[in-house]
Amino acid sequence: MVFPILVFVVALGVASPEPAQLKEIGHGSASSNMCGILVVHANSAIAAALRDDVLIARTIAVMRTSNIEGDSLIRRQTLYDLDGLAAALRESETHGNGEIKRLRDLAANSSDESQNADLKSFADALGEALNRQAKMAVDLTRVLASLDYQEMRSSTPDPQSTLAAAPAVRPAPELHLSGDSPQRTSPNLLLSSVAADFQARMGFVQKAEAKAADHSDGAVSGC
Repeated sequence: MVFPILVFVVALGVASPEPAQLKEIGHGSASSNMCGILVVHANSAIAAALRDDVLIARTIAVMRTSNIEGDSLIRRQTLYDLDGLAAALRESETHGNGEIKRLRDLAANSSDESQNADLKSFADALGEALNRQAKMAVDLTRVLASLDYQEMRSSTPDPQSTLAAAPAVRPAPELHLSGDSPQRTSPNLLLSSVAADFQARMGFVQKAEAKAADHSDGAVSGC
């Protein structure tokens, strides 16, 4: 009896929007060659944003559950995995923003003012989501560099003479980490703090994706 009640509550719109709102536009919308091009680029951008959602969720899970203060092999493998996730995020975002640029070009050349407005709103909202995801990829890369620098200092007999001139690598200013400087924060606590920060920022990504979903049908309405 509980399940129908939950369905009824969701149907009333009480539940918060989920990233699943953003989904591929049906290929049936492509009634002409131009529409086909539009749908292909839109779906490619959507796929990039949703792929980034998955990559960031995996990144958060790794940072929350990993212990990089013990076994050096585990530390090395964890940081290698995180670096791979950061690289995949950057690659996906670059592809997604390339598709956003193509969508904006299509909007600029559209003769349908209503479709033009929806297409621009769709591209702007999805572009915002991709840019926020890209900033997390940059921040993750800087955190990993900070951890490498931290390890170098701890493993160097005389860090003052060897690394005194090396610049301190810090996470991007957008990171809201609690506690001390990243160079004086324990590695596990740093990863945990970054995971919490990323989780909070994903809320803004999901809002941008939901806005894009609201305009996705209008973006292809003329097709």
